[in-house]
Amino acid sequence: MFFVDDLVAGLYMGAFEARYDALGERAYPPRMLLKLWPFGAIAGVYSGREIARASGLAKLGRVAIDGTKIRANTSRSKTMSRKRMTEAEAQL
Repeated sequence: MFFVDDLVAGLYMGAFEARYDALGERAYPPRMLLKLWPFGAIAGVYSGREIARASGLAKLGRVAIDGTKIRANTSRSKTMSRKRMTEAEAQL
């Protein structure tokens, strides 16, 4: 796994890191996040959650479920297929 570290360390990421710094506060350094993708692929882990568990980043704390119901003004009769949109466009 050291070759993944060496590979990412050898990449020029100056433009990316400068843009990334301008976007705001970051939780993890971009180089470290980039190292996780090849590490996961080599280890045969493709899920972000599984990679986080393997790297010791994720810990399960409190879990909350929001059961809020919001009324929406959509229905199957109001949605339009491509055919109905074309017909409506021709009428307009």
